[in-house]
Amino acid sequence: MGIGSILFLVAVLVTVIVFIVLVVKTARSWGAWHSVLLSLLFITSWTFVFMAAGVHHERVPDTKAAQEAVTRAKLAEEQSVKLEWGDYTLNTEDTSALRPQKSLLSRMTADRGRVWRQVQFMDANSNQIQLQLPTAQDNAGAAAGAPSSESLPVGLIVYAFGEELTQVDEQRVALPKSYLGEFQVSESQAGLVTLTPTLLPGQTKQRAESGNFVSWTLYELMPPDSHEAFAAIGSSPTEENIFGNMDEESIRALFADIDDAYRDDVIKAYLADGSKASGNEPEENIWVQVNVVKPIKIAVDSADEANASQSSYFDPTGRAIDKRIKADKDGSAGGEIEISPDDARGELLVITPSAMEELNSRQAGSVEKVRDVNVRPLNDYEKEFAQSLNRSNRLDAQIAIVERDSRQIQLAIDSVEEMMLFRQQEGADLQSDLDNIRREQELLAKLTADEEQKLASMQRQMNEWYTKLQNIHARRSVEEMSMLNN
Repeated sequence: MGIGSILFLVAVLVTVIVFIVLVVKTARSWGAWHSVLLSLLFITSWTFVFMAAGVHHERVPDTKAAQEAVTRAKLAEEQSVKLEWGDYTLNTEDTSALRPQKSLLSRMTADRGRVWRQVQFMDANSNQIQLQLPTAQDNAGAAAGAPSSESLPVGLIVYAFGEELTQVDEQRVALPKSYLGEFQVSESQAGLVTLTPTLLPGQTKQRAESGNFVSWTLYELMPPDSHEAFAAIGSSPTEENIFGNMDEESIRALFADIDDAYRDDVIKAYLADGSKASGNEPEENIWVQVNVVKPIKIAVDSADEANASQSSYFDPTGRAIDKRIKADKDGSAGGEIEISPDDARGELLVITPSAMEELNSRQAGSVEKVRDVNVRPLNDYEKEFAQSLNRSNRLDAQIAIVERDSRQIQLAIDSVEEMMLFRQQEGADLQSDLDNIRREQELLAKLTADEEQKLASMQRQMNEWYTKLQNIHARRSVEEMSMLNN
């Protein structure tokens, strides 16, 4: 118990004693009802004192908490405004707030058209792909209703990418990883969408089935290549790097899977994008940073007008076709804009050498060269992917031909090997026959020699017998002649 509570109890005790003394002293002159009323009044007063003390005890911290909450609310409101709009009292060009970031994001994604993310792969058959659109979510993250496919009407051309789970800020997020192909929506109902490949159906179906992607991302327009997409987050353009500092870690991770023979050159080209030219770059990479000396007019809008999903954003000369990005909305300026030296002051303007020559040919000294800049040529992904698929298809056809020829060659090799085995067996048999013949020849030679010896012996014996017979015949002839003479 604190000193305050002790003093309070002492005060209560003193008050009770004083009250009893007063009641005793006045009881003789007052009636009983006066004493009872005075006692009730005393008890009621102290009851209200205790109640008021309790209320005060609760109200003081609540009032303090309320004041602190109001202060925090004002600070939170100010912080919310700063987070949403930025603190322009410190930097009028601050773009780190929510609204500027949303505007920048809208500008960066405007050239992609509509995007459908985390579309689930269902089945692939007869050169058709079936996908399930995700369920719509309300602001609290709960399912707001059944999936709808109204945004994917039949006949719409979309570009599909396979998504893979990627670690982003301690979270695993499904992000587009591999290009799957160009498709046309053939059926769309209740969130179930059927896509038909527009190029090389068999190969696209094979890619879709063999990719094992957790989900798909569908783009209404093929995302274009850009310089700023490879810059580090938060990096700003400078004199040394007109597109900002390139994110080397992300670029190396992005091209980690390409062939070793090309990887270093590709990474070097992306890292040098927007830097001062060294003089060793290809001619098409050399652009010129200029300062505007005199007001210049540049035609930026085409006379044609169409939605980017129908044709493209720009015509072959680089002038805007999409009405959403045209600078001259009403056409009153003939599709041209004027840039004065004041408008260009503080800006980093980079154009091609031919464009600088054309501007100075219209009005001498309109722009002056500051330095040469290395600008990486942008890729036309739609064209490159189509050519890649065609090359892949031709390569597959060549591989099929080579495999067929290999099979034929293998059959020929097998036949030759079989024939060689047969010939080897035949050679072995012939060798065996030859060995037998040689043995027979040796035996015949031996028998012939023996018979010749026997024949020579018989001839000698017969000669001896013939000689003896002649001698006997001669003697008999002599004897007969002698007998006849006698």
